[in-house]
Amino acid sequence: MTNFKFKFKERDKEKTCLNILKGITSLVEPGFNCIDIGANIGITTLHMAEACKPGVVLAVEPDVKTCRRLCRHIETNEIDNVEVQQVALASWMGEICLYRNTKNLGDHRTWAPLLGPKDHRAFGRNYSLKCSTLDEITQGIKYQFVKMDAQGMEYHILRGANSFLSCNPDCSFIIELWPAGLSGAERQHGPNRPKNAPKNFIKMLFNKFKHVYLIGQKEMTIDEMMNFVSKKGKPFIEGDVVCANKPIVLWWEI
Repeated sequence: MTNFKFKFKERDKEKTCLNILKGITSLVEPGFNCIDIGANIGITTLHMAEACKPGVVLAVEPDVKTCRRLCRHIETNEIDNVEVQQVALASWMGEICLYRNTKNLGDHRTWAPLLGPKDHRAFGRNYSLKCSTLDEITQGIKYQFVKMDAQGMEYHILRGANSFLSCNPDCSFIIELWPAGLSGAERQHGPNRPKNAPKNFIKMLFNKFKHVYLIGQKEMTIDEMMNFVSKKGKPFIEGDVVCANKPIVLWWEI
């Protein structure tokens, strides 16, 4: 795994997404075209770009300040196969409000957080920005891999990706599964009841993909996934799923 140049505090973030980086190494082949949705400062983007050469990476990051840091890291590491788009993705086109988390730069959201006393200072800033769909920003190019970490907007992004999915049937995905985030996005953007958002998202995954894996576990059935996210006593907080139309190698078991 390549050691890219990041600032010290930013390199600490690399440890938190180690499973994703291993997944990129396992799933991305030379010549693949890839998309990094929620590229943040570029940790997954740069590893993706290295793994897919001579393919290209489309890095999507909504926050303007974070996007500048992403571009700086791409330039510092002399990466020449990444295109950056500063845009938020959803199931519609127009504008959307971004709520910036000043205490956690990986937690900017396009839905209004329910703020407790400790959160008001963290989410004190927000602004409007361009909103588009995966179908719209990927016209004319075939893709083989997507990483999606959109702080609860994953359901809405996949709703806006029907053309993309039909044009790229062999594309594999690593997608964040954060039930509280899915419910928060649904509370603001609809169309379903927020408490049903995680289950509706799981139904969508099994409707759109033949194989769904929970990283660190195994290939899941829809009933197993439903039980996993709804079990009481020890609730599922967050994780990542791999979705594909072909079986994959379970890299976490190697």
